[in-house]
Amino acid sequence: MDLRKLKTEEALRDAFLHLRASQPLERITVRELCDRARVGKATFYLHYHDVYDLSEHLQADLVQQVLASIPHPQLILTDTPAFTREFGTAIWAKKSLIDILFEGSQASVLPAAIERALLGELQVLSPGLTLGEQAKVALTYQIYGAYYAYVRWSAAIPADKLIELVGGLTEGLGPVEGQ
Repeated sequence: MDLRKLKTEEALRDAFLHLRASQPLERITVRELCDRARVGKATFYLHYHDVYDLSEHLQADLVQQVLASIPHPQLILTDTPAFTREFGTAIWAKKSLIDILFEGSQASVLPAAIERALLGELQVLSPGLTLGEQAKVALTYQIYGAYYAYVRWSAAIPADKLIELVGGLTEGLGPVEGQ
């Protein structure tokens, strides 16, 4: 990749994250972003359609980072508590970025994106895997439930204890089984 392009994208990303940390996505303007990144509006539009496009790129990248840091995603099929603990550790490792990129109107985007990406990953890891209705509902319940429990209680309960608590709650769920 061209070094100028890389530096421009990094400046835009850093400026966006700085702005996003203090205001809702809907209030960030291209002008304000470009001023902070010290790039022209024309340069911004060479890279992104609008601030929502930039946000979506950063969110997609973060989802991939979270998934990549789950050592054994296939455990969701065989060992629900172990998967939930790995998932919690992955979420916690990126918590500061998650808090910025998936705040406010974007809060529900992360678990939905993780669920879609995880289903895709499971298809790669287990070609021909078909999940029945019960398995799909269990997977959704596990991803959303664990994610929102981590987010809701992260300020009140230490990370290791919270991960253990949520993982323990999934003991009775049993594995998400494919057909």
